[in-house]
Amino acid sequence: MRQIVLITIILCIFTSVYAAEYYSCDKTNTYVHLGDNLAHVKQACGMPISSSTKKIQPTKTLQVTRWTYNRIPQESFEDYELHPEKDVLVFDFDQQDNIVQIQIGGKQVKQISSRLLGKAIKIGDPRYIVAQAYLAPNSIKELTIKISQKQIVIQTTLTYQQASYMPPTKLIFQNDKLIKIE
Repeated sequence: MRQIVLITIILCIFTSVYAAEYYSCDKTNTYVHLGDNLAHVKQACGMPISSSTKKIQPTKTLQVTRWTYNRIPQESFEDYELHPEKDVLVFDFDQQDNIVQIQIGGKQVKQISSRLLGKAIKIGDPRYIVAQAYLAPNSIKELTIKISQKQIVIQTTLTYQQASYMPPTKLIFQNDKLIKIE
């Protein structure tokens, strides 16, 4: 009995893994696979029962070390002055100690000028440059953040239903490539 249960579980796992990699088009009796393009899927499966397209901006999750300064960034260190929450300067560093995000007053910027160094500090620069320009931060925290990617992705969802008694299947495309079958 145990062997039958174990075999049944293995078969369920095996079929569910492969079910997510391809879809059987009912009308043409052909298969479409992950990685196929949108035109091929429409040709193979015909018109879906519904279709939607939207633009999304992907995000990346990173573990960062956040240095926060509560001073006006344009002032030199000698003119140090606290401005709680108004002019907060934030640097986020990745695991390789490079700047991945800079914020001034809650707004993201690509770079910030430093009078002390006589040049701009920008995303990608190493942590030691920030330490040279602004010395010790008011706070240091380890946290997880989401950073928006530069490119916009076009996501299209086609919904097909093979039979009225079966739930519909969603084929999800990003930039015209099939990436997910639900």
